[in-house]
Amino acid sequence: MGTRSRIGILKENGKIEAVHCQFDGYYEGVGETLKEHYQDKRKLLALMKRGGIDALKENPRDCVLRDIENKEFDSIEEYAKRGFDDYEEFLYLYDDKKSEWLGLWNKDKEQKFLPLKEAIQRQKELC
Repeated sequence: MGTRSRIGILKENGKIEAVHCQFDGYYEGVGETLKEHYQDKRKLLALMKRGGIDALKENPRDCVLRDIENKEFDSIEEYAKRGFDDYEEFLYLYDDKKSEWLGLWNKDKEQKFLPLKEAIQRQKELC
């Protein structure tokens, strides 16, 4: 069984498109890969185009596909609330305007996206 996550991008219209990732969804896995290799919006959009994946790789072309469609959420608040519906443990959100990755762990009762570095620190405090 994997640590599931969802990787989303905040669109200009305020909606979020998010792709499911089955394995290594924790901050040290998917979070680090996003931070190190997905700062380019075009690369992230290429990942979104592929749909659900087994594990996040440095290059979207190397990701093994799963038969899971992307989901769209109307707002950041809805993503924070419903993003865990398919048993994901971590949610990620790319804010293109700030060129910043945000993270949210399903065990964080505040259910508020934080910059990834702060989200990692918060998880350590909660454990």
